Amino acid sequence: MRDGITIAERYLNEAKEYINKGDAVQVSEKLYKAAEENVKALAEKYDLSENRQAIREGRWHMHLLLKACSRPSKTLGDWVLDG
Repeated sequence: MRDGITIAERYLNEAKEYINKGDAVQVSEKLYKAAEENVKALAEKYDLSENRQAIREGRWHMHLLLKACSRPSKTLGDWVLDG
């Protein structure tokens, strides 16, 4: 899980750099990637079936990410969805 958080932090820092450069497209790309890495890290931490499927298939598909987004809210509460 730590690797996913580290990658997310890297994307977040890159987004900040692009904010300073005024590159809105790259900012949105980097923020999306940071959010994606956080979802993957939570899926790993809570041993979600979506994470296990992504491991079996060798990659994360969009439908797995979407499912994994809502699953932690069942454990942690609805604030996860609002966050």
